[in-house]
Amino acid sequence: MRRIVSALVSVLVLGFALSGSGAASAAGATTLVLASVSLDGNAPANVVFLTGDWGGDVLHVQGTTTGTSSPLTVTVGSEPCAVPPTLTGSAADFDVACVLPVLPAGQALDVTASMGGQTATLPSAVVVPQQPTVSSVSGCADNADGSTSRCPAAGGLSLTLTGTNFANDLVALIGGRVCASLAVTSTTTATCVLPSGSGTQPVTIASGVGVVPTTLTVSYAAPPLPPLPAPAHVTAVPGDGTATVTWSTAADPTATAFQVTPSAGGATLPPVTFSLPDSGAPATMSVQVAGLADGVPVTFTVAAVSGSQVGTESAPTAPVVPSALPSAPVGLTIRQTLSHLTLSWTAPGSNGGSALAGYTVTPYRDGVAQPAIAVPASATSVQPKLPTGIYVFVVSAVNAAGTGPASAPSAPVLVVAGLG
Repeated sequence: MRRIVSALVSVLVLGFALSGSGAASAAGATTLVLASVSLDGNAPANVVFLTGDWGGDVLHVQGTTTGTSSPLTVTVGSEPCAVPPTLTGSAADFDVACVLPVLPAGQALDVTASMGGQTATLPSAVVVPQQPTVSSVSGCADNADGSTSRCPAAGGLSLTLTGTNFANDLVALIGGRVCASLAVTSTTTATCVLPSGSGTQPVTIASGVGVVPTTLTVSYAAPPLPPLPAPAHVTAVPGDGTATVTWSTAADPTATAFQVTPSAGGATLPPVTFSLPDSGAPATMSVQVAGLADGVPVTFTVAAVSGSQVGTESAPTAPVVPSALPSAPVGLTIRQTLSHLTLSWTAPGSNGGSALAGYTVTPYRDGVAQPAIAVPASATSVQPKLPTGIYVFVVSAVNAAGTGPASAPSAPVLVVAGLG
C-alpha cells in the first residue's frame, strides 16, 4: 500500500509540473510559464498600457515555476526590469514586482523571464505611448508656418494646438510658461489659455514620453504706448505757395518730432514731419510748409511723434490762402487843384492768388520816406494832406501774402499845406 501511495504522489507532483509548463520536462528540470502582467494596484492582464516612457512604474509579472534555487530575471524589450527577485522552494505560482526602466516611445514590448536555463515570454505585453507632435498653434494672428503672432501681452486668449498622439497628460509651454487649463479634445486637437509674455517665445510640449521642442513660436504684441496729447494753440500764416504753422509743444515733452498735415480742396495732403533739434523742443515751434497751391484755402493739423508712435492730431487751423505778392499798381497820376491834391492809379494786373487787402501810398520828401498812407482795396485814389514841400509818390498793393512791389514813382509835385 505504501508503494501505491508513494507512486501516486510522484505522479501528482510530475503532473503539476507538466500542467504549469504547458510542455513535458525531464525530471528535475526547471519549468517556467508566464501567465499575465499588471501595473501596481491593477488586475492582471495580457497587456499593460503605460502613460509614459520615463520608467519607475512597478510592473508585476505573474506565472508558475518549478525552480528551486535559480534567480528569476525579467526584461522588458531589451531593458532589464530592476531589482529582480530570487525564488527558492518547490513548485509554486508567483507574482513578482520589478521597477520599469526608461523605454522607447511608441512600441509594444515583450516581457521575458528567465530562470534555471528556461525562458518564457509574453509578447507585446507592455505598450509605451507614441510621442506627441504639434504642427500648428493658432488663436492670434495666425501665420503660414503654423505659428501665431500679435498675441496680447497680458495673455488670457485661448490657443488651439493641432498635432498627433495627444493624450490627457499633455502639457504645453509658451516660452517656458505653462499654457493653463489645457484640454485635450481629441488625439489631434487641444486648447489652452495663453500666459502673459513679451517678444517671440518658443512652443514646447511635454507628456509621459518626454519633452518635445518644436519650431513653432508665439509672438506677443508690444504693449500699447500712452497716447501723445494733441498740440495746442496751432495757427497758420500764408505765404507764396507756403504757410508758416506755429504751435505750443508744452503738452508733449516726450516728442521727438511733429507731423504737420495740410488739407486743401476737401483732400488730405501728405503729412510733413519736422524732427526736433538735439537741444529739444522749444516752447513754441514754427515751421514752413511748402508746395502749396496759391489761391486754394488750406487748413493744418499737428500731431506729436515719438519713435513709431504718432499722437492725437490737433484741431485744424482756420483756413488760410497761400498766395504770391500782388504785382505793382500802374498808371500812377497826380491831379492838383487849388483846393486839393489827388493821386490815382490802376489796380495791379495780378493779385497773387489772394484778394487785395488794400494799398499803401508812400510819400517821399527830399528823398526820405514819410509815413505811409493806407488806402482800402475798394479805392484806387487818395487825397493826402501833407506839410508844404516837394514830394514824389509810389503806391503798392497789399494781399494776404504781404505788400507787393511799388509802382513807378510819380513826377515831383509841390504840395502847399492847407490845400483841401
